[in-house]
Amino acid sequence: MGTPYMDKYLKEAIAEYEQKIETGEDFYMDASTLMDIEEYYEKNNRKYDAERLMRFAEKLHPDNEEVLVVKAYQLKGDGKWNEAMGIIKGIANQANRDVQLFYIEWDVACSRLDKAEVRTQHNLPAVMNDNDYDWYLDLGEIYLDYGFQKRALKYLEQIPKNYQFRSRADELIAEAYFQSQNYDKSIEAANRQVDINPYDAISWSQLADIQQKCGLYQECIQSCDYALAIDDTNQRAMSLKVFATFATQNTEEGLKLCIKYAHLCPNDYSLRMYAGEQLYAQHREKEALQSLQDALRLCPPESPDHLRITTDLVYTHIMLGNDNMAEELALSLGMLGSSQCSLLTQLAAYYHEFQNDKKAVELLDKALDAPHNDMKEYTAIVEQLNEIKNFNLTSELWIKLAKQPIIQESCDIYPYIALAMYKLMQKELFLRNFQITLATRPDMVVKLFGRMFNTYVLDDILQQIKKDFKLE
Repeated sequence: MGTPYMDKYLKEAIAEYEQKIETGEDFYMDASTLMDIEEYYEKNNRKYDAERLMRFAEKLHPDNEEVLVVKAYQLKGDGKWNEAMGIIKGIANQANRDVQLFYIEWDVACSRLDKAEVRTQHNLPAVMNDNDYDWYLDLGEIYLDYGFQKRALKYLEQIPKNYQFRSRADELIAEAYFQSQNYDKSIEAANRQVDINPYDAISWSQLADIQQKCGLYQECIQSCDYALAIDDTNQRAMSLKVFATFATQNTEEGLKLCIKYAHLCPNDYSLRMYAGEQLYAQHREKEALQSLQDALRLCPPESPDHLRITTDLVYTHIMLGNDNMAEELALSLGMLGSSQCSLLTQLAAYYHEFQNDKKAVELLDKALDAPHNDMKEYTAIVEQLNEIKNFNLTSELWIKLAKQPIIQESCDIYPYIALAMYKLMQKELFLRNFQITLATRPDMVVKLFGRMFNTYVLDDILQQIKKDFKLE
């Protein structure tokens, strides 16, 4: 699809497909064209459109090899490996290159690297021609996707300089070296992309990306400027330039760029995220709130930045005194698999940062009452209680914690509970927790009580405790 003719053909095919599919009329389109459109949708993150197209393609071409392969890769991308393998195994032409690459990726994903290598060698010819290096490019990408940088470079660095997709090869090489923390070679490979395509905005933005990752912010801004001079709609360059501008402490310029680019990129969450974080840092919380709310709406829930933006919003609501909203947002992260207890404990830590220990204790109390707590979560509560130095404020919660069922005697929470019960002179609760501590962690008895009694001799500590509680 790289030539102007092919771009025009694809554009016309997409227009025809979308017009027909919306009207609901019956029509025919060959499988290859449909798969070209599907690839376009995937590259532009139009997942719903890609899935709808595949349903149409499967109905129209149920036994087409190309359609079956794309369907299998879609399933794999959704984590449905076994369903995908079922389709792959059912394809009559097992020599199909994409079929073989699927088997290779299966082994790489399982970390069976040597088995993947054997299959790879079976598929490569004794003498390589230009098109055969497509294998090297795909293998490099597969290995890199799973973090095997050395294996990726083994193939990528064998690709000739005049290879037709050399720019993509250099992009992968740059990423492999970056992951390996060999930043000089990463920059070198990224620069090769620009040397090959000096008038290509994508190559400049890819160089800018590597420069940003390496902390070369001024160079990143310069590369972004080159990219935008070639294509002033390049959203990646806009986002990178904003990030790098903020990284150079040029906050006002960064905010100006955010405002400018936000109008050009209505669906880019990163610009709004960066603006919100900088506005928050300047104590402009109300302005930050609007930017961060827009960023959260635009950020896909599966993106790692979803957590970052939600946390930014929690801090902002705390600063604005919106406690209920801060708590609701914090608990919304349960969709990522975190327990209620851990989320509430983390939120309590935020309030402690803001010196609002009363609210922190209230949240820790809720955390203690949360369902399905385990010892790890009790430990987090104890650790957070220890951070709060106002013992009068925390005493009731310590007592409540001391009354919890004992589920793991070797855990380190009991020494701290015992110490709290000693300070509160809660004899029965003290003895219950102290006996566990003395049996499993006598070193903690010496450490915690020795500091208070000004002696680190265990017998002396025990005698003092017997005296204080009138024990025989």
